[in-house]
Amino acid sequence: MFRLLPSKWLTTAIFTFYSLCGFYFIVVQMQLSHAPDRFLEVHRASNVPLSLTNHTLPLLDKILTPLISFFVAAFGDTSSTAYPTVTHFVWSFGCAIQVPFLEAHRIGVDGSHHKRSRAVMLLAHPMIWGILYQRLSGGWIIPLWLALFMQSEVRAVGNGIEQFKAESALAGWWIGHTIPALVMLIPGLPALHKAPLWVGFPILMSVAQQSYFYIRKRFSRARTTSGSHLGSIPVQLLYLSGFIGAFIAHVHLVLIPGLRAASYAAPTNVVFIDKLFGLGQFLYKFFVPATGLRIPSPAETTAESGVVHFVQFDVIIVFSALWTALIWDLAMRRNPLHTPFDTCRWVIRMAAGLFAGSLLLSPGAATSLLLLYREAKLDSSRHDADCAGMSTNERCPLLHRYHCPKRINTL
Repeated sequence: MFRLLPSKWLTTAIFTFYSLCGFYFIVVQMQLSHAPDRFLEVHRASNVPLSLTNHTLPLLDKILTPLISFFVAAFGDTSSTAYPTVTHFVWSFGCAIQVPFLEAHRIGVDGSHHKRSRAVMLLAHPMIWGILYQRLSGGWIIPLWLALFMQSEVRAVGNGIEQFKAESALAGWWIGHTIPALVMLIPGLPALHKAPLWVGFPILMSVAQQSYFYIRKRFSRARTTSGSHLGSIPVQLLYLSGFIGAFIAHVHLVLIPGLRAASYAAPTNVVFIDKLFGLGQFLYKFFVPATGLRIPSPAETTAESGVVHFVQFDVIIVFSALWTALIWDLAMRRNPLHTPFDTCRWVIRMAAGLFAGSLLLSPGAATSLLLLYREAKLDSSRHDADCAGMSTNERCPLLHRYHCPKRINTL
């Protein structure tokens, strides 16, 4: 296990860097560009009340009003230039938030305090993390979660998830995130008259997950949760759900419009190359902030440009940090017989594949494929460990006997 726990100082340095980038490029630059003021102007001009509590809880209103103003500016006008970007973000980001939500339910995260490390105890509260990244930005908060994740013994061991908890996580993601997002993004909806329900998805996901788990456990015939190997199917369905949503959104909002926007400045008159050139330009504008690393000018910042700036940097930082953690985790699980050079080449191939996949499939869909691959590796490792603990005369119940390591050793 200790081989799978990286240096605490190294993980802290890397993910603190990501977090500081998120704080600067999202929080600081938005404040300096006066983007929140533009969001508030749009909010005041809309039919959405400025106070969610009808002025009965002024402190809560002060905390939530900037968040509601952002969502009104982002989703209030379906004809705005920012709408495709934020809609794409909803589905891609939904794949990223599956990680802290699901990892909180692995075997070993719950337990007595004296048996868990501080990192594991902090990972056990996905709703709190969700509220923080929803209010303060994922680019700032999620790298901090990843720093704890990399130091978690539960991650290092690669524990599974009990069936009922895996099912409840799948139900929580659909009920708390996906269905409210679908309702919010129905084509042809009128302008917002109240804050969209999706704003509270971290709370909705946790409430739905806990409710499903309570009902499932209460009415189960066995009255107990089943083994962790049965939880792999709901986990795979969760990742596949994220992949499908993110990929469909990417095709509809990025690939099709990008192919239609063929550039006349293409180097040749070949239609195919012209289309690819136009798609490349469209992808660059869609994902890369127009101002680069510079602070947007307050005089030129609008509500739409502020929303796009926030979302683009959130995507860049969140997925860069998440891919770093997942590739690092998988690299440490590789066979110790591999040389450092082999591992380095493998890491480069994985990073290049994720980058290409983010352009062709979307960042969220590429992440879902990586998570499916990681879960398959964890399942395989757990199965090998189970088989290694069996007697040589005992047949492995999960795989064919010729695939069982113990059986192979006796042939």
